[in-house]
Amino acid sequence: MRRMIASLLLLTGSWVSYVEIVRGQELPDKVTEMLIRSVEESGVMPDESGIEEILDYYRELLHFPLNINNAGREDLERLIILTDWQVEAILSYKEEFGNLLSLNELYNIPGLPSQLVSIIIQFLTTDTESSKNKYSAKDLCNNLGFEMISRVKCLIEKEKGFKPISKSEFEKHPDSRYLGPRGQLYSQFKVESMNHLNCAVTLERDAGEKGVDYKSINLSLINTGCIEKVIIGDYSARFGQGLVLWNTFAMNSYSDSKGLMKYPVGISPYNSTDENRSLRGAAVTFRAEKWRFTLLVSQRKYDARVVDGTYTSLLKTGLHNTKTTLERKGTLGGSLIGSNLTWSGNNIRVSQTSAIYRYSMPYGGRDSVLRKRDLSMDRYQGNFSLDGYWTLKKVRFFGEVAADHIGSFAAIAGALYSPSNRLETALVLRNYSEEYRAPFASPIARNLSIGGERGGRICSTFSIGKYWKTAVTFELLKDYYNLTLYATKSIEEKGISTSIKYNWSDQRHCFRYNHSFRISSKFTACYRFDFNFFTGKETDIGFHLFGETVFKAFSGKFDASVRVAYFNVPVWETRVYVYERDALHNFSIPFYYGEGIRCYLNVHIAPLKKGDLWLRIASTRYLDRNENGEGITLISCPSKSEAKLQLRLSL
Repeated sequence: MRRMIASLLLLTGSWVSYVEIVRGQELPDKVTEMLIRSVEESGVMPDESGIEEILDYYRELLHFPLNINNAGREDLERLIILTDWQVEAILSYKEEFGNLLSLNELYNIPGLPSQLVSIIIQFLTTDTESSKNKYSAKDLCNNLGFEMISRVKCLIEKEKGFKPISKSEFEKHPDSRYLGPRGQLYSQFKVESMNHLNCAVTLERDAGEKGVDYKSINLSLINTGCIEKVIIGDYSARFGQGLVLWNTFAMNSYSDSKGLMKYPVGISPYNSTDENRSLRGAAVTFRAEKWRFTLLVSQRKYDARVVDGTYTSLLKTGLHNTKTTLERKGTLGGSLIGSNLTWSGNNIRVSQTSAIYRYSMPYGGRDSVLRKRDLSMDRYQGNFSLDGYWTLKKVRFFGEVAADHIGSFAAIAGALYSPSNRLETALVLRNYSEEYRAPFASPIARNLSIGGERGGRICSTFSIGKYWKTAVTFELLKDYYNLTLYATKSIEEKGISTSIKYNWSDQRHCFRYNHSFRISSKFTACYRFDFNFFTGKETDIGFHLFGETVFKAFSGKFDASVRVAYFNVPVWETRVYVYERDALHNFSIPFYYGEGIRCYLNVHIAPLKKGDLWLRIASTRYLDRNENGEGITLISCPSKSEAKLQLRLSL
């Protein structure tokens, strides 16, 4: 009967049209909201370019969707917005009824809400042509797709670093002024063909830098027989649970059970603007039935402080707009050889990851552990791990055990239990020894330096009734604890969403209330209130509230949002992170500190069939000071405003 219904849906023009319409070029709000929640709740603000790398996977799926009929458990889990129970429901449906004839069959699977299906079909396909491995050079040339994004961003007020200075004064204080002009310039060019051949070029100049300071290029060839992927240029590597190789930003949500487990994706092109995170060289993945073998080589320069022929620290800002920062650009060479061997069965995966690396100079900083590591093996260092994943009925077990070349270890293990579509629970335990160091790692951790973390986290999410979803998370480390209570009510057919969150971490308490509702078919309104207090020697209170209106035209040719916010946050411990709408592929989550009013206007228009234009103006007016910033970034007035213009062309 289900197969008969699916066949009828396939032949119904209105349903087919619907599937084609929703496959747009913009990421659904559901995906963006998950990243927003991850950053806001983690309490750690990552750089904007780190988020770009995560969003890039979803952008790739918009252009080259995942074939649902060829997708295994790990492919579906990478979508993240599916629960383990829903993944199992899709796999069971395929096992019972065979390949899907149409994506509309997903509406027939019990446990998949229609609202969720309308989101995931934007990333999926049933087209068998897209998965073919045989193709000719003519096919590649005839199916080329091109996208260009150019952006300019500039502070409206002039910082001290851009103000005039005499030559003699500059010679005395060379770092008191920027070397280049105002404004940030960014351009990215992508060429893609049949999801087999991809090339990307990224150029960027930060404010105050001279010339094109950052250049990145990569060329990748995908699905060519026994070679699954080849990448030349800048790339990222993500294996296991991140204890050895994971050189991108990692989600760390306190209100999502699935956020406690990482989903390794292997090697992928690196298109972010973070200048010090990528690997640069070549990487290849071979496949043979259930086996995957990846070999990667990287040779590149890093920004570092160098003293007497030794480096004392690595620099992560990527800024080269003063004399000193320019001198430190690319002062340290680094080489890396890595590998991963993975065997995957129906319900199990086992893999081994290795990384051997060496810097061109010895370490001369204060970290005694790094000095000890550096003195052994003629500055060659390494990390090695075993990781696994096993599905036993409704429980998913995962973990990774790692060690470095001096014998320090790190381990993480956990389980996800999903007995029904309404309940999901995850438990993760971790033990990172004090001396464990891995410069290319990014596991679940509270600190950037993962050494010395011991403890666990448990998270349970469950649905109450038709509209309510709640989450309870508790994390306990040797010197830290965190309790998060989260509840959200969503009535999508009416356009109403309400969420309440309480977070207790050491001496910090955070309350949040957020409500959005649909005014009409084109207008949506939202308001939010944050109330934080810190119980140190004295009790300090900070709060924030905003109101926002979003307009979206049916044609998709125009949308805009405007927000006005007030904040009064007297101490750093009560700071508030708030997501703001931005241009395509941009991710803005500033923190509020001090007292002031902030507002922004974000406008998107599509004057051409293949062209889009974004304009964003944001301004903060501080009420507790007459100037803001310090040193070279000092602005001699209480306001700080930013203008951004972005153009996208796709052919």
